[in-house]
Amino acid sequence: MAQQIVQLAQAGNRVISSSIGFYLEEPGDGTGAVSSAINTATNTHGALYCQAAGNQALYHWDGLFTDPDGNGTLNFTSLADVNQLGYLPPGTPINLFLRWNDWPTSDQDYDLYLLFSTGTSWQVIAVSEFEQTGTQPPVEFISGTTSSTGYYGFAIVKYSANGNQVLDIMGHNMPSFQFNRPQRSLVDPATADRSFSVAAVDVSSLVRESYSSQGPTHGPGGSLTGGRAKPRISGFANVDTWSYGPGQFNGTSAATPHVAGAAALVRQAFPALSALSVMQWLEGRALDRGVAGYDYLYGWGR
Repeated sequence: MAQQIVQLAQAGNRVISSSIGFYLEEPGDGTGAVSSAINTATNTHGALYCQAAGNQALYHWDGLFTDPDGNGTLNFTSLADVNQLGYLPPGTPINLFLRWNDWPTSDQDYDLYLLFSTGTSWQVIAVSEFEQTGTQPPVEFISGTTSSTGYYGFAIVKYSANGNQVLDIMGHNMPSFQFNRPQRSLVDPATADRSFSVAAVDVSSLVRESYSSQGPTHGPGGSLTGGRAKPRISGFANVDTWSYGPGQFNGTSAATPHVAGAAALVRQAFPALSALSVMQWLEGRALDRGVAGYDYLYGWGR
């Protein structure tokens, strides 16, 4: 992907639209192979890279490992070491992606458990127990579907670690987390320095979609502070298209090509403008939403 981004820019494409997001390949601070390629595409070749911010605001949690009861399991609150996903029917997708700030390889080992409630206790039904001995990336993941109706949840267990790491877990197209933190829920590579990252607003109400990922990015190495101001702008979701039908194309995947189209019109009207100038042109003319000025929900507006 990184190679092809640079090749697109080298070939003279002045606007690139991406609704691709990924997990566990970068630390969430705007570094990594794809983020670096985006920066090269803009800084060296003048391409504006419009990128979906992600749809993860309702299923994201990050924070330091805390274990006040001393059982080796992360406490999401002082009383809860299970983050519940709710009462789910059979066939519900479960996709959980855990990383922590010890990149690129780690000797801090955490595990991820998927749990099912028996009514009196939580039963482990799936595990991710990759080894981290110093040469492996700091990641765990579980992907599958529910097999029966009931209450589901997940837990993060410290297998062999000092407990000083920032743990960051996201879901994908799945139920909301009981204990959720929408901040820093951007997918990579919306975190790249030169990503023109796009949030989603409903095309009719112009209100931000509740799922639209919020900023800022994670700070250096995946820390909780010092992150970049993303998303940068908002686009339209729940729109009509020939392929999806009336009102069916949604998500930041729909919002991003609207922004890319606007950027193409600006570049056509003002061909001498640089990629960053086009970004600033659109940000400066966005219609403000949320709090006055820039915010981590709408960016500069829609």
